[in-house]
Order: sequence, then structure tokens, then C-alpha cells
Amino acid sequence: MTKARWMGLPIPIGVALIGCVGVIGAAVIAKVQDVWPFRGVVSSETGLCDHSNPVRIISIPGREYEPAVRIYKKLKERGCKVEGPYPRTDSSDNPAHNEVRYFHENDKDDANHVADFVKSETNGRCDVKYLSGYQDEPRGQLEVWIKQQSGK
Repeated sequence: MTKARWMGLPIPIGVALIGCVGVIGAAVIAKVQDVWPFRGVVSSETGLCDHSNPVRIISIPGREYEPAVRIYKKLKERGCKVEGPYPRTDSSDNPAHNEVRYFHENDKDDANHVADFVKSETNGRCDVKYLSGYQDEPRGQLEVWIKQQSGK
């Protein structure tokens, strides 16, 4: 009587090997998620960020400016904690382009990821700006500055 074999190995050994490959694969995936460049990124479609500090939306034209309200809603829908939009009426504060501002060098990857999201939602440019000297701001705090468009 011959014993059943899989790939030349007795079946129980083959099953054990498949189980080991599954465990090792899960460990590799978990490790990759730990070093993902944006610590707040959730790779599902439902979330964008997961840091404990809310993203502040600053709107130069005011609280009801449509692009600011849209970005606020979209970030919220994607699972972000969001504050604002906070109005800024001093036009001297109007950046040349939309901006994501961050206050700690370790938050640069997060800021870049949120800027990419803002670019995709506004079909425009979004700069990333590091502001030193704001160490009192909590780590992970980001601000999205929505510029006033010409003639609006």
C-alpha cells in the first residue's frame, strides 16, 4: 500500500508547510504595515488617516468656502479627525497654493500623504510646508490651508 503524497512529501508534512507559509506571510504583511510611510494610512478604501490629532482646515475665504468644506467632508468620510474650516479673512495670509503645514519633522510623510489627497480632490497644486518653532503643537498635528482662488 502506498502512502498519499503531495509534491513528493507525505500529506501531513505538506499541510504543515502550507500552514508555515501562511503564518510567515501574515507576519511579513504585519511588518510592512508597521513601516508604511504614512503611519495614519489605512490601506482600505474607508480610511485615510488614523493619527490622534485632528487635521485643521484653514480657509482663507471663510468658513463656507466650497473647496474647504469639500476637503473637510472628504477627510471626515475617509476616517480622519478634522477641525474647521477655520476662516482667515486677512488676504496677506493667502498662500500661493493650497498647503499642508506640519510642525515636527517626523510628520513630513503624513503631510505629504494628506497633500496628495488634497491635490487629487482639488485638481490643483498643494505644497507641503514645515514650520519650525512650533514645538508646542502636538506631534501629528497638520493644517490644510485652502487658498482663495482668483476672482472668488
